[in-house]
Amino acid sequence: MPSSKLKIAFLIGKDNANQQELIARVCELEGVQTVGVLIDTAIPSRQQRSRNLKRNIRREGLSYIFFRAISMIKDRLDAWADRVIPQNEVEQLLRAAFPERGLDRLSQQYGYPVFQAASHKAKPKKR
Repeated sequence: MPSSKLKIAFLIGKDNANQQELIARVCELEGVQTVGVLIDTAIPSRQQRSRNLKRNIRREGLSYIFFRAISMIKDRLDAWADRVIPQNEVEQLLRAAFPERGLDRLSQQYGYPVFQAASHKAKPKKR
């Protein structure tokens, strides 16, 4: 007899607290089975980034350029902060302080695999 559960897979760009909360809430629903999480690790080419920017400006308007500029400044500040305290040390400390946190814990709790997935056309991210 086939399972009557809705089987879903998540494709996420980053492993962060918002994504983890969303996945946990969906996994708790009756009649839903998570079959896996794919983390997109592809780095788009310069040409693809240009096409995406043009598409987003058409869709979101000129304010999108301001949003991206602020986002770029935030990313630069985060990179400077990571030089002071490396991100892997922060993650280890958070894992020790909050063992219930993390995509790995969710995958163990709900029994689904987590995959690092990159496009066959793109260069994989260095980790």
